[in-house]
Formats: sequence, structure tokens, C-alpha cells
Amino acid sequence: MRNGMESCPRCQRPRLLPGVDHARRPKELDELEAQKTCGIKVSIFGLGYVGCVTAGCLARDGHSITGVDLDATKVQNLCSGKPTVVEPGLDDLIEEAYNNGSLTAT
Repeated sequence: MRNGMESCPRCQRPRLLPGVDHARRPKELDELEAQKTCGIKVSIFGLGYVGCVTAGCLARDGHSITGVDLDATKVQNLCSGKPTVVEPGLDDLIEEAYNNGSLTAT
């Protein structure tokens, strides 16, 4: 623990739970909290500039992303590991997310 920050038991990233005495928390509560804060399922509606970049960044951070768009071309691009917009570094993020199964689109 550093500066009031405690690490998540699953991902070891710092997390802040204000007003909670961690020494008195039962272990089961810490595990339940970890399930809520790590690897959450996220749906993103609209796979344009904002949606595609957001999907790539959240997938990189370990979340499971489902992208939704009416444009079949955007859905096909993401389902084949290609971004829907041009942005430096986004190709790698989307390809990695596609390869590890953390990004799907419909």
C-alpha cells in the first residue's frame, strides 16, 4: 500500500477504496471487489473514431469489449482485427485485442 492506494488482488493495479479499513475487510470482500474492478465486460455503441479508439484502449487494459455498429463494414473490420479509423498505434491495439479474444463486434 502506498499513499492510501491498494493493489487489486487479481491484476495488481492500484485501486482506491475511500473510507474502507482494508485491515478489517474479510478476504471474500476483496475477491468480490476484484471481480467488479478487473476485466469487466464493456459494450461500445458506435465504432467510429471515439468508439474504436475507446475499444482498443479498454481491451488493452484487460477488459472484454463488444462493439456495436449499424455499419457492417466497421463490424467486419473489427472482427478481422483491423481498426475502423486511422490513428497512430491503433492498428496494433486492435490487432492485439482481436488476437487475444478480448474484442468482438456485432
